Amino acid sequence: MKAPRQAAEGPAGDVGAAARGLGATILAPDTTAVILQAASLLLDYPGQSCDEDLAVVQAALAELAHDSARRRLERFLEWWLDLSAAERERTYVATFDLDRDVSLYLTEGKPRTSRERGAALLELRQAYRREGAVVACDELPDYAPLMLEVAAHVPPCRVLLAAERPALRDLAAKLDERRSPFALVVTAVLVVLKEAGDARPEPSAASRAGDRT
Repeated sequence: MKAPRQAAEGPAGDVGAAARGLGATILAPDTTAVILQAASLLLDYPGQSCDEDLAVVQAALAELAHDSARRRLERFLEWWLDLSAAERERTYVATFDLDRDVSLYLTEGKPRTSRERGAALLELRQAYRREGAVVACDELPDYAPLMLEVAAHVPPCRVLLAAERPALRDLAAKLDERRSPFALVVTAVLVVLKEAGDARPEPSAASRAGDRT
């Protein structure tokens, strides 16, 4: 079970909204930011404020154009909201904590030694700072919900997220193999990265279902 994240800050101030409830933060005019922040929350551990946060996500998505990314997230929410709080927790743990082949740490699957991985994580932290994001968080910097949150609030950091698109595609494929609706969330991220000119998504069977109207 994961503890809530602490705050991350960018040039515009506190962007650690996913750790404490999104509030108005997700209602940014930047469509990509809304999708990324929503995905950050949906891929993070469902904490005590989950119901309140999901309501904010729904409201924020309703303000967007009815495009592919929005449809994917809304289809995920239809399933997620139908579960009880206990069912969400059990499902999340079974998906991301107990299955060692499904990791939210996007650089973890790259072949490298422990020292090389440590150096890469340090470089990622430094890259956040260079782009103006101050991340005060116990999580490793390649934790997908954290990378999504930083990218949502500090646009220059989106290139760091886009650099991990092979890992995102791999994560989506593994989730799809397990018939997990979480694949919809990951492919929604790939959709907005593609629209921003940063990545090309490869829709899976589960994610293609998100395009149905």
